[in-house]
Amino acid sequence: MIDLHVHLLPGVDDGPSTWDEAVAMVRMAAAEGVTAMAATSHMVPGGVYPNTRERLLTLVAELQRRVAESGIEMEIYPGAEVYMTADVAELAARSELLTYCDAGRYMLLEMPTSEIPPYAVQVIDDLRLQGIIPIIAHPERNLDIISEPSRAAELVERGALLQVTASSLKAVQPVRAATRFLLRHGLVHFLASDAHGAYNRRPRLGSYLGLAKEWLDTATVQQMVEHNPAAVLEGRTLDPHRHPPRALGARRFWQTVMQRLTVR
Repeated sequence: MIDLHVHLLPGVDDGPSTWDEAVAMVRMAAAEGVTAMAATSHMVPGGVYPNTRERLLTLVAELQRRVAESGIEMEIYPGAEVYMTADVAELAARSELLTYCDAGRYMLLEMPTSEIPPYAVQVIDDLRLQGIIPIIAHPERNLDIISEPSRAAELVERGALLQVTASSLKAVQPVRAATRFLLRHGLVHFLASDAHGAYNRRPRLGSYLGLAKEWLDTATVQQMVEHNPAAVLEGRTLDPHRHPPRALGARRFWQTVMQRLTVR
């Protein structure tokens, strides 16, 4: 398995606080069958986490060294969880943002939790014009998508890929319901842990695969945790458009949600 969304670098965001904790996270992931991880620290230019591309690359190299010295069989790759602002594409054009493997092919983007911002489509379009494919982090936690999950399809139609946090498969409603909708409609391209520490929000991607296989076939789950992440790290092209494995009408979907919310 490959985990494309992990906060591994200490002291740069709300992830681990020490190198020892970071290495412990890698060890936990390896025990679950993960063989490669992307260190995707928050990147909020001018905000609470003003991490620079150069700083994160330096810290990733240090983590790679420590992991190798610890004897853990794990590949560590650079990346960042970039906060979506209206000027993201401009910053990317100036090489100020970190993409996966610093290759300029795929970028993990975090939308505001409160909404799909009005500039989201323009940001996706502008990044695509630069040859960068956006990967939207945890769309199932976005309030607009929770209220109307089909809106996630608009982002995919513009060329974005979607990454769902594995623990959302067991989250409280209605996050879990939105997660199920996205998965069952073929809108999810990656499952990742979005781990933040060795004690809380731990790297437990493998623990949720059984539940994912209750909703989807095994081949689709493997695509999201093996084949698609490998393509990202290798810079290969992924087609965001997939045929939905199951068509669930919106009315039926929300009827199911309400039943689960009211029936204990």
